[in-house]
Amino acid sequence: RLAVYNLIGLKCRELWRGSLASGDYNFYWDGRDREGRRLSPGVYFVMFEVESGVTRAQKFVFGW
Repeated sequence: RLAVYNLIGLKCRELWRGSLASGDYNFYWDGRDREGRRLSPGVYFVMFEVESGVTRAQKFVFGW
């Protein structure tokens, strides 16, 4: 699972959920929440979780 969260830990949007074969992938986030609303510029986290429960997080600054 790959999702974007805000600073207080609320999930803004899920970008991918499912299985992928080994390899490199690119995912695009348009800065909108799951309802299509533009989110405010600021700091967000991308969280990547695998089946085993291992989670990786990457902080980024988003701005229009």
